[in-house]
Amino acid sequence: MTWKPIIINLETSGRQTIHGPYAALMALMIDWPCDTIVSRLAMTACLEAIDAPGAARAAAAWKAFSSSVSDASVDAQRRHPLPFVKRHAFSQSAREISRPTAP
Repeated sequence: MTWKPIIINLETSGRQTIHGPYAALMALMIDWPCDTIVSRLAMTACLEAIDAPGAARAAAAWKAFSSSVSDASVDAQRRHPLPFVKRHAFSQSAREISRPTAP
């Protein structure tokens, strides 16, 4: 499992997108609204994912951080913030822009 971005809104630092265990650890250590066993377990899981990268540890860190978000009643969206855009739409526009115009 790759890390699924989680958008959180904290009172102290505002809205941020957590893209991985390092960002999650920083949010937990610096801006987290409460210090509970759930947040401590999430910190530990994030540290383990940073120290020994791998899909299993990343998945465990994501689940632990997600649980900490719920436990702390932090406003969050557990989805990617931007929709995927088809690639050909960009290349078609680039071709149209690069066409020489007649005088």
